[in-house]
Amino acid sequence: MSSKISNIYNLQDLDKQIKSQLKNANLDFSKTNAIYSDGISGSGLSAQLAQLINLENLSINLHKSNLEDTDVFELVNSLEKCQNLISLNIKLDTNHIGDEGASYLGNYLSKCSNLKYLNIDLWTNQINDQGLLSLSQGIQKCKNLRSLELTLCENGFGNKGAIDLVTSIQSCYNLKNLTIDFSLNSFAEQFGFGLGTALARLCYLTSLQLNLSNSQALDDTDCYDLCNLLAKNEHLIAINLELQNNNCWYVTKKQLEVKFKKMKKLIKLNFSF
Repeated sequence: MSSKISNIYNLQDLDKQIKSQLKNANLDFSKTNAIYSDGISGSGLSAQLAQLINLENLSINLHKSNLEDTDVFELVNSLEKCQNLISLNIKLDTNHIGDEGASYLGNYLSKCSNLKYLNIDLWTNQINDQGLLSLSQGIQKCKNLRSLELTLCENGFGNKGAIDLVTSIQSCYNLKNLTIDFSLNSFAEQFGFGLGTALARLCYLTSLQLNLSNSQALDDTDCYDLCNLLAKNEHLIAINLELQNNNCWYVTKKQLEVKFKKMKKLIKLNFSF
């Protein structure tokens, strides 16, 4: 199998590549505004994707493409034809995607039994707790995932959505690397305890990157509980934790770092506070 990646930046070039039995593709439409006016279906992208049935590795950038929930439906409906996907990197940030779109995405992922590497960027959309739950229910059925990266900053969910997500990931027993960006969201009291409890149960993880910066509802108790519970996950080798710009006034970085010193397998700790 060739490892060559085809970089495609417009729909015309994609059309030329359809008959070449692409296995590895990087589709970046973020700079050409190829989708902005007509959407996924009207632009022809959905029909083109549906023909790429040999894809194994796909990266698709639809940043700031004026996408709505119906566009997500068209997108995943096309991707269902690509049943050999092992790696999917999908960038949907700065659009108008809500709970319905997140549900479509979750339903699609529930059918992706071959996926090993998944990266979804939904920064700056309108996803609330229910939408995040629907997305979570799809991810938890991706039993072969080894690496999962989710960028969910600046949406509308709170404690329930975030904790439901991490709890759902407990079903992904092959997962080793987890990256979640929850920054710029609003969380309420006891979020640190709930999230920390869920993360402590991911006993198969070896690497965790968690960004909770600029979530100003997090107070001293939340940060203390999160670190205290996270340190109970004794299988972690690497932790990158970002907690800066929150409402922590009395607890210090040193007090939190000491929680991790008892972790016997931990080799690398990056801690921003």
